[in-house]
Amino acid sequence: MKKLVLISIPLIFALSACNIINSDEPIPAYLHIEPFQLNTSGMQGSDSENISAVWITTREGFLGAYPLPATVPVLEEGAVSIIFDPGIKENGIAALPNIYPFYERYQEVIELVPGQIDTVRPVISYDSRAVFILNENFENSLHVFRAELDGNEETSISTNEDFVFEGNRSGRAILNEDNPQLEVGSDRFVDFPPGGSQVYLELNYKNSIDFFVGVTGYDDSGIPTSAGENFLRAREDWNKVYINLTEQIDFLDGTTDITSFQVVFVASLPFVDGGFQGDGELLFDNIKLVSF
Repeated sequence: MKKLVLISIPLIFALSACNIINSDEPIPAYLHIEPFQLNTSGMQGSDSENISAVWITTREGFLGAYPLPATVPVLEEGAVSIIFDPGIKENGIAALPNIYPFYERYQEVIELVPGQIDTVRPVISYDSRAVFILNENFENSLHVFRAELDGNEETSISTNEDFVFEGNRSGRAILNEDNPQLEVGSDRFVDFPPGGSQVYLELNYKNSIDFFVGVTGYDDSGIPTSAGENFLRAREDWNKVYINLTEQIDFLDGTTDITSFQVVFVASLPFVDGGFQGDGELLFDNIKLVSF
């Protein structure tokens, strides 16, 4: 009897294995998607990007969003037209993934074969409808972020050649205990994007202290109205962020007495035991305000 039990157990596993081998489940084809390459031209400025994910759509519908690089199974075969949309972390927040509207989607017809891996290397450009309201790379000392909103020239953004992201210069601001706070703005813009149009601020930055990015509007008398701020934490390495300013710009555009607006940076040293302490450095490059 004991021998019968010992023989039966392997037999059960053998039968199970046969069922797995003879399964009717389809074998997928596979797509291996490499990181996107962005090409720019003319007045579009830097080709710096931070495309962190790909959103995939086939003739069968949306397959999902995947961090890059990605290897994705596809239960289709034959010549299939596939769309690859560039995905970003909106406002630098991983919990806010989104397709970046100002980059073109990449589309390719791929011959899918079950069990076979096809490698995709998406190359994209800016959408031809994209309008660059602001495009500052700090290569010229007469950059547009010269509005001293705090009235302190010691905390202005100046160009420097020692701490650059790319090119020859970047923007730099220094804070210390004598000059612990910064509030600077861009030139004012009077042409608001069309109502409902998406508006994003692109920014390369490196900062030893936290700072805020916001939008401020002005009426004809110069009285300011803040439309809100976005928080960016300190970063030891250069980072690229895409900040969605659509709601802020729409709010200002819908306020009848607001006639112009500007992008604003705000920062402060930590306030501890009744005083500001330490020092801070803020580095900026390739600031773009993009709309349709």
